Amino acid sequence: MCSVNRCSEEMTTRDGNGTKTAQHKTMESKTEAEEIQTDMGGKNFLQVALMTASMTILSADYELLRSASMALATSSSSEHSINVSLLMSISAPFSLLLFTWFTYEISRGSPRTCFARTTNGIAFFFLFSGAFLRSGDGNGMIIYENADRTVTLTANQVCISCIYLICENFYGLICTQQWSFISDVVTPDQGKLFFAPIGGCASLSGAIAGALVKPLLAYLPLPTLLSVGGAALLIVAFVGEYAYGIGDRGEGNDSSRPNRGCSIRKAASDPSSKISIGQAVYQIFKNEPVLVALGIEVFAAQVFSTILSICYMTNLKGSLPLETERAIWTGRFYSFVNLCSGTLQFAALPLLMNRVDQRTIWLTIPIIMLSSVLADSTISNSSLLVHSVLFGMMKICDYSVRGVATELVFVSMDSESRSAGKQFISTFVSKSARTLTSMVLASLMSASNVGSLSAYLSIMKITTGCLWLIASFHLTKLLKLTQIEAIKKK
Repeated sequence: MCSVNRCSEEMTTRDGNGTKTAQHKTMESKTEAEEIQTDMGGKNFLQVALMTASMTILSADYELLRSASMALATSSSSEHSINVSLLMSISAPFSLLLFTWFTYEISRGSPRTCFARTTNGIAFFFLFSGAFLRSGDGNGMIIYENADRTVTLTANQVCISCIYLICENFYGLICTQQWSFISDVVTPDQGKLFFAPIGGCASLSGAIAGALVKPLLAYLPLPTLLSVGGAALLIVAFVGEYAYGIGDRGEGNDSSRPNRGCSIRKAASDPSSKISIGQAVYQIFKNEPVLVALGIEVFAAQVFSTILSICYMTNLKGSLPLETERAIWTGRFYSFVNLCSGTLQFAALPLLMNRVDQRTIWLTIPIIMLSSVLADSTISNSSLLVHSVLFGMMKICDYSVRGVATELVFVSMDSESRSAGKQFISTFVSKSARTLTSMVLASLMSASNVGSLSAYLSIMKITTGCLWLIASFHLTKLLKLTQIEAIKKK
C-alpha cells in the first residue's frame, strides 16, 4: 500500500492555487477503496468469529466421533462385528442420499434453516444411537436371519453400520455450509487473509481432540462417547445459527455478488416447474465451468489420496499386528497431521496466499506429490514410515493448502453455486472417487500375488498423479480466464 501512495505522490500535479488534480484524486480514491475492501466491519467480524468457533467445535467433535465409530466398526465382538468393506462400497450412494437431504432442506427454507435442521438432525441421531447401544437391547434383536442361521443381522449391527456411514459423511455436509456462510460474509481479498487462520483453528482443535481420545476412553464407554459427540453437535448448531442470525445473511441474501436465481428452491417449491432438482444442479454446473473443472480436480486428487491411504493401511496392518498398537499409531499420526496443518495455516498460508497466485498453488501440490511418489518407486521395499510420510503429506496439503485454495475458488461465485456446488463436490464427487478406487484396488489385491502387487500400486500412483496434474492444469486455465473476464467487467 505504501508503494501505491508513493506512486500517487510522484504523479500528483497542482494548479496555481495548489489544489490536487483529478488524476491524483482518482488515485487517492482507489487507494482508500482498497483499504476499505480489506477492512472487515464489526458485524461481519462477529459473524466470522462465531462461525469459526462453530467450525472449531465441529472439528474436535468429528475426531471423537470418528474414533468411536471406527472402534465399534472394527470390533471383534460378535454382536458388533460388521463388514467394513461393504460399508465403504456404499459410502458414495449414502453421500448422494445426504446431498438429496441437503437440497430438500435448502428448497424448503433459507441456508440458516438448512444448517439448523441438518446439524440438529445428525446430533439427535448420535444422541439416540449412543443411548440405544448403552441399553444393550439391540444384542438380541434379530433383524434378519437366513434359514441355516449362518447369516444373522442384529439391531446393534444395523445401528453401528449407520453410525459408520454418518461419520464418514456428516463432517463434509456441515462444514461446507459453514464455509459457504463465511464466503458470503467476506470478500475475496479478505478470504486470502482470513481463510488460512480459520482452517488452522479447526485443525488444531482436531489435533487436541485426537490426543484426548485415549484418556477419554479410560473413563467413558464408546456409546457414551457417541452421545457426548451428539451433544457437542447441538452446540455447533446453536453457535452457527447465532452467526446466521446477525444481520440478514441468514436469509440467504447475497447482494454483493450476482445470483442467477435459486433454481433448486424453485424446482422443489414450484409445482408447475418442469425442472427437477437434479436438472437444477446440472444447470448450476453448466453455468459455472470452473465448478466442473474443480469437481474433476477433486475427483482425481481423491483417487490419488485413496491409493496412498490403502498403501498406508496395508503396511500399518502388516507392521503392527496388535490392535492397540495400530490405534496408538493412528491417533498420533492424525494428531501430527492436524498439528502440521494448523501450524501452516497460521504461520505460512496467510502470507503465501497474498504473495503467490492461487493458480501456482494448484499446480505446485500435485507436482510435489508426484515427485515424492516417483522417489518412492525407486525404493524396493517401502517401510511403514515411508508410506506414513507420503500419506501424511497428502493429508496435510488437503487439510491446509488445498482447503484454503478451494474456498478462494468458491468465494468469487454466487451463493447458490457455493452452497449446492460445494456440497455436491464435497459429498458425492469426493466419496465416489474413494469408493470406486477402493473397489478397483480390492479386486486388484485379490487377483494379484504379493510380489507383483507393490509394482501395480506404484504404477497406479504415478498414473493417477499425472492425471491429477493434468486436471489441475485445466483448472488453472479456467481460473485465469475467469480472472480476465472479471477485470474486463470492472
